[in-house]
Amino acid sequence: MFLIVDKHLAYRVAIQQLKNNQKMSEAIQIRQIRHLNNIVEQDRRCN
Repeated sequence: MFLIVDKHLAYRVAIQQLKNNQKMSEAIQIRQIRHLNNIVEQDRRCN
């Protein structure tokens, strides 16, 4: 499972804190790819 976020540093820090506190599964991988995040954001607008 992937979590797609943009490349802002705060996302990585927050996600690491969630994993350290066992609020988020270690199996979730972070994808910091601007292009993929834009596709997700554009898809939201189509509905």
